[in-house]
Amino acid sequence: MMVFVSPFPSSSRMYGPKYENGEWKSQTNRELEEMSKGENIVKWIKRQRISWLGHLGRMEENRMPKKIFTQELEGTRR
Repeated sequence: MMVFVSPFPSSSRMYGPKYENGEWKSQTNRELEEMSKGENIVKWIKRQRISWLGHLGRMEENRMPKKIFTQELEGTRR
């Protein structure tokens, strides 16, 4: 049996767990390989960043991620 070693260590986080038969399960390397065929990792990351920015834009102003994203930096670089 051959084991697929993903060139992207975070593949299992990228594609996430799957819900099957009433429970959440981690996906096998083989399933991850099948899902990622033809997927350009750079394009995927860019899509995720754009998605996160949209999420931040809709977020309420008092939420911590929104505060961190919109705050002005103070001080100078060393």
